[in-house]
Parts: sequence; structure tokens; C-alpha cells
Amino acid sequence: MNSEFRVIPMSDDDAHVVTRILRAAIYARYSSIGNTPFSTEEQIQMIRSRLARGQVRSLAGPNVKIEIAEDWIIKDDAQTGRVGREGLDLIQAGIRTKTFDILLVDDVSRIYRDLGGTINLYELLTYYGVEGISVSDNISTLEPNSRDLFVFKGYANEHQSKATSKNTMRGLEVRALKGLSTGHVPYGYFSQATATISIKNMEKPTNFKIMIQHEEAQVVFRIWTMYAEQTGCHSIATALNDEGIPAPRGRNYKQKRWTQQIVWNILNQDKYVGIWRYKQTRVVKDPDRDKLDQQPRPKSEWLVLEREDLRIVPKEIEDKVKKRREGFAAERLAKGGRFANQGNTPKHLFVGSLQCGHCGGNFILVSGKAGGYFGCMNAHREAAVPCNNSRTVKMASVETGLIDFLRGQLDRPEIYEYIAKKYNELMLHKGSDIPQKLATLETAMSETTKAISNYDKFIRSGAFSETIAKNLSEAEETLRRLITERAYLQTQLGSNVYITPGLIREKMVRLDEILNKKMVEANQALKRLFPEKITMTPQIVGSKHYYEATGVLSVFSLMKFRVYDIGGAGGAGLEAAPIPFKLQIGHAKPI
Repeated sequence: MNSEFRVIPMSDDDAHVVTRILRAAIYARYSSIGNTPFSTEEQIQMIRSRLARGQVRSLAGPNVKIEIAEDWIIKDDAQTGRVGREGLDLIQAGIRTKTFDILLVDDVSRIYRDLGGTINLYELLTYYGVEGISVSDNISTLEPNSRDLFVFKGYANEHQSKATSKNTMRGLEVRALKGLSTGHVPYGYFSQATATISIKNMEKPTNFKIMIQHEEAQVVFRIWTMYAEQTGCHSIATALNDEGIPAPRGRNYKQKRWTQQIVWNILNQDKYVGIWRYKQTRVVKDPDRDKLDQQPRPKSEWLVLEREDLRIVPKEIEDKVKKRREGFAAERLAKGGRFANQGNTPKHLFVGSLQCGHCGGNFILVSGKAGGYFGCMNAHREAAVPCNNSRTVKMASVETGLIDFLRGQLDRPEIYEYIAKKYNELMLHKGSDIPQKLATLETAMSETTKAISNYDKFIRSGAFSETIAKNLSEAEETLRRLITERAYLQTQLGSNVYITPGLIREKMVRLDEILNKKMVEANQALKRLFPEKITMTPQIVGSKHYYEATGVLSVFSLMKFRVYDIGGAGGAGLEAAPIPFKLQIGHAKPI
């Protein structure tokens, strides 16, 4: 049974006279790691309790009273303390419009865990004249030495965050050394808890042991065996689909059917031959885009374990697959020298971004002569259903044509006007419920005004009582609050332009910055620019043979600041507004 209670306010000065009421917002956050879903409510409850007991004081002046604005209690649930929080974005917007006078947080670390973010928050509050109060620390931004205190807190929180990250990584390494799961396991395996642990009086499973999922393991074994017996990836995928064998599901597999790419991924997974690698990447914050990016670690930092107990593919089959792939590499070396296959890491800008307009198969490097030629995989490699599109096109023509097209688009002022228009439309869409909110406020204001008028008539008629006086005072306070809320919503309704084309251009990543990156990074960046595969369709006009490239361009991926999550759960973000294109690429050569 839930206990209901209220906090009894205690004051050292019962004669305290309130001359000004300050509206306060509350921001609370809990991480998806180490906190319970109740954590935000606990933070809010603690702030309310201390405020009711007079333990939260504003330094904005004497005789002020802090009142919590119920519509400005903002929570970010299961969010990292580093980037990507819609609630924090809303709080910062409220600071800039001075919608509230005070921002209350349980602790500064609930907002930022790094020194830079903490200092930026302090300067934002100071510039717009909003007082920030860290309740558990009893720190106010209006204190004379408050900046030093915030710097110290920011440094301490950042140090603690890094220490926690280091300890977490160490814990994962210990798990790996014990043969336990550190998270996601690939197709063919599953993890099973071997113990439980009590966290904040909640029993949680732990010590997950990695085990072989025998039905899926049989499919893995079959894929490796078929490939060792000279069957191609496309044919393997077709056979599995024809037999109705379920394809892998999960965050890394969006297809519901087997594809040659899924088969290729399974053939490139060393875990099936007993080699488990850990600590290959690290997560680093991109300060320009406010995103977390994965970066490769030096091989000297890797943790590589040999797990024969988890081997699915026998050594004999492994050796046959390895020999076949080495044969492909030697063949490509003989043809073009520098185009040998060295794994599934892209070696060219548009590898993995092109598809055949006839069959939908991947466009791959089919020849290394004269700088290399692209062509349809199903026409130039073994396939269950061969494609009749045997025409090839110079890799240089593809790269030059698409890069020149990109440069031309990024030189057009209309592109930046288009981005600004889409951005502003999306912002207006987020505020499309403002008219409804205004109508609700107008109704509430009308009813409150009538109530005030009725109370006034009672008092004038001599029917005065403490209850009527109290109700009149509360109604007047309600009307003041409604008027303030209406004024704020009206400013939002009238704001039709949120960003200009000039600012968009200033905040775009330059194309040369992408092209000068390492090949794998440039390849991934171009895939974000072309979010759907570019369709290559051979065309003939008279005696001229060429390829027609069609697709969509998403220049929004070049934005240095976060715009993708503006759509929220109820609407699409800017990535859903691509620009379609069609252009001619080079000379299509028949083989």
C-alpha cells in the first residue's frame, strides 16, 4: 500500500514577507546504465521536498518565493550524459527565451558530465539572466565565486565520468577473460545468465555465459561448407531463402531474407573459427556535430582470445574457405595489382553504394585495368540468376561524375535555401499544436476571469469570508500564470524563421574535408550523403553507350550541429527529405 504524506514547511522567520514570485523549471535525467527508471522521479521529489522545507534559496533578491512551473518539469529518461537529449534541448530553449527565472537540478552532473559542457551551461544561464541552482550542492550561479565552483564541479564530474568509463571497460575485459558475454553476440550464439545481483533492491541477471545456438550453428556450418565447395554468396542466400530458413534478425540485420551481404558477413566472422576480439573500437564525441562516433583502436590495445569451445566451423572447412579467398586475391593481383581483396573494408569511394538497374545486384570492381572498371556482380561473378547487363564503366568516371555533381550542388544557393526551408518547416511542425494550446489557454482564461468577477461581486455585496478571499487570490494567481503562458506561446507561434541559408552554409562540413579522410571514413560519409544505393542503368543513344545514375542526395548529413532528432518520436527528421537526382556517367563499355 502506497503511503501518502506531505512535507510540512518549517521556517526560521515566520514573518517573512514575499514580494516577488520566481518561476522555476526542473531538469532531471537518469542514465540507461546504473540507474532505475524511478531515478528522475526521485530527483524531482527531492527537489520539491527541499524547496518546501526552505532549504533551496534564490539569491535573486530578498523576499522572493520559488514556485515550480509544473509545465517545465523536464526529464530525459535512459539518456547518456554526453549528447542527444531532447529534454535538455528544450531546457536550453527555455533559458534563451527566459520562460522561467530559475533552473533547478539535483546535481550539475545531471546536465553535463564534462567540463566544457558545464562551463557552456553556466555562461548560457548567466547571459540570459536565469539563475541556476544545484540543489544537492547548494550552489547558485548568482554567487560571487559561482563560476569557479561550476568549473570545479565540471572538472570533478568529468574526472569521475572518465574513471567510470575506465572501470566499465576493465569490467568488460574481466568478463571476456572469464569467458562471459560483454554484450551482443552474433548469429549462432546466445547468452544465458549464470547468477543474479541485487542493485537498489532489484534482482538483475548477470554473468551471462556465451553458448552455441545449435540450430543457427548448423546454418553457419552449412554456409561455410557451401562456400568451401565453390558456391557463391548469392547462390547460398538463394538456397537458404528457397528452403524458408529464417535470416538473422536484430539491430545489424534489417532484411527479413537472406542476402549475399549477410552471407558474406557470416563468412567474415572470425568468432565462428574460435577467434574473439575485444576492445577494437572506442567511442569519441564529435564536437562539431555533437554526436558520438566509433573510432578504431590501435591493434596493440586489442584483446584477442582463442575460444575453441565456441568454434562452429571445423579447421578443415576454415582452411578451404581461406584458400578460396586467397585464390580470389591472387587472381585480382594478377589482373590489376593494387585491387586485391583485403577483407570487407572499402578501398574506394563508392564501393557498396552502387547497384545494377537491371537486377538490383551490387556494382563491384570487376577489372583492375586502366584504373579499374565497375560492373554488375551478377553478370561478372557466379550467380544463381545471372544478369545480362555485362557493360562496365570506368571507376574514375563514376567517382569524377558523382563528386563533380556533389560540388555543383553544394555551390548552388538554392540548396541552402532548401535545407533552411525544410529545417524551419520541421520546427513549425513541432509547434503545430500551439494554436490548440492557445485555444485551451483562452478558454481557461475566460473561465478564470468569470470566477474572479463572481468573487468580486460577492465581496462587494458584503458576503466576505476568508474562503472567498483565498479563492480570489488563487484565481488571480492562476490568471497571471495563464497570461504568461499565452505570451510565451504567442512568441513561438509568430517565429516563422528559425535558421537562415547563410548559417546553414557556414555550418556545413566541406566536401574536401570528407575526401581527405581515410578511405573507410570517406566511404561511410559518402554513404550518408547518398542514403539509398545509386542505381546504375545502361543507356544507348545512337552510338553512345553510357550509364544513367539515379538516386537521392541527403546533404543534411553535412550539418555540423544536431538536426536529425528534431522530428522526435512523432515526425520524421531532416534525413527524410532527400533530393532526387539523375545524371549521365561516363562511357559504358561492353565486355
